[in-house]
Amino acid sequence: MTQGPADREPLPSLSTAIVIGIGGSGIQTLGRLSRAIRDETRPDNALVDNVHLLGLDAVEQSQQHPELPAECLLAPQEYFNLVGEQPLNAYSYVTEAMQHDTVLQQSWDPDYVPPNEPLTDGLKRSRGLGDLAF
Repeated sequence: MTQGPADREPLPSLSTAIVIGIGGSGIQTLGRLSRAIRDETRPDNALVDNVHLLGLDAVEQSQQHPELPAECLLAPQEYFNLVGEQPLNAYSYVTEAMQHDTVLQQSWDPDYVPPNEPLTDGLKRSRGLGDLAF
């Protein structure tokens, strides 16, 4: 058991926890969680070293639109860009994949044409495009 700093009552043991946030909203949530769990006034602050964060997205944190609030940015070791230095260009991906991917051919809405530009402004209606990045 770990002793809470405020009341010195035993806290439940925690081996290790990893919290994963996906996309801009998930990264903002992790940033706020990080700030909250590191608050030294919390009685469970003694467990902070057991909580690890991982943010995943298809665009660098610095390229997010809207821009992530400074207090929500993750440390470099807590963030992984799934597609490298260039944001996902869904139009290029879908155009190429439709030529040989029968599952995509069967499931794709033919009336929807993804934007022909890198996606950095959140996927909104195009959440399925995020699956392509993963």
